[in-house]
Amino acid sequence: MGFLDLLRGKKSSPKPVGMLSEQELLEARENEILEFAYNSAINLCDELRELDELFERLSNKEISDVRVKKEKKLVERYCSVSRQQVTSLQMPDKNLPATAAFIKACANLSTELGRLSQREALRIRYFFEDEFRRIAEKVKAIDEQAQQAMQRLSALDTHDKVRQLKGESESLGTQRSDVEKRHAVLVGRLADQQQNLGEAHKEQARLSRQLADYEEQQKKLGQKQHTVEIMKQDADTYLSISRLLKRLRHDRMKDDSLLNEYIQTPHVALLKDEALKICDYIAEALTLPIEDPRLIQKSRSIDKAHVAGMRSQLLKSVQALEAEQHTLANTLQPLRDTSEKMAAKCEFLEKDVQETKRQLAANEKEQAALEERRQRMDVQRQKLVEVAATTDRKGK
Repeated sequence: MGFLDLLRGKKSSPKPVGMLSEQELLEARENEILEFAYNSAINLCDELRELDELFERLSNKEISDVRVKKEKKLVERYCSVSRQQVTSLQMPDKNLPATAAFIKACANLSTELGRLSQREALRIRYFFEDEFRRIAEKVKAIDEQAQQAMQRLSALDTHDKVRQLKGESESLGTQRSDVEKRHAVLVGRLADQQQNLGEAHKEQARLSRQLADYEEQQKKLGQKQHTVEIMKQDADTYLSISRLLKRLRHDRMKDDSLLNEYIQTPHVALLKDEALKICDYIAEALTLPIEDPRLIQKSRSIDKAHVAGMRSQLLKSVQALEAEQHTLANTLQPLRDTSEKMAAKCEFLEKDVQETKRQLAANEKEQAALEERRQRMDVQRQKLVEVAATTDRKGK
């Protein structure tokens, strides 16, 4: 009775074989294949010993022909390498991995034997035709036996696939249950995420309206700032007597921070000069010998009352501007930060929603695939069993 008959449940004894598990049936057939392969290995070892003897005789052959003697070293190397290859193939232990590896090595022997180039092989064949022919016949016989055993062993690959399909079939029920549970969780998660996203969008719209109002205020404040900058430029222009002040600093060796600031940025110094010391600086500088009449005229044109009025107006404008800027900054920047955080939250929630939708689609696709696999599983296993039985019959 064949392997396929066993799996189909046909009787070989009063006790139905169908009561045996599929795993037990596979193991029984594998034991049968192992017996065949191991017996093949025994026969191959006998053939390998005979092949080794052929190489030994060729290597020890007496040569009288002068032309043939020139090929002696080539023949000896060929025989030495070949004998090493042949003797390296030892009888394996009686188990499938070791026996299969031995038979595969025997099957590869014909392509690896001697490691001769085509030209070297032709030379040996020409001068040692009979010996070379007997070696080739023996290698061919070994190859045929090894290939036949390999054919039987190939059925084991199908056995592994049958076991794999069986394991998958047993896990399909559990997998489908897990997928359905994940689907329910994803549906609930998507509903929560969409609700949170709607609330976040409403809050973002409210913040955007507030932000637009404050940004309009900021534009108006920018116009005021422009006016203050013009006032600062006017002060710098009116007090542009840095050469005179530098002369004063040099000749009188004054180390005065306010004087230095008037030389660098007059409007900044003016805001600090509550006592209007700039007028004292000018008066003292005009006592020095100055040759530039235009500089003298410019310095004398600076009026203390005008300087005082300019300072008062500039100070009030700067203080008012700074107060408005401070108030707006304390309001606008936190509002911007909150709006940016809300926009980032909306983007994050949108990505979450899209990811959950993607997972739901993948989950539904997985459910369909599991259902299809379950329907196809029995057909696939039956076909593989038939392939294994067919392969086994061909190898016998």
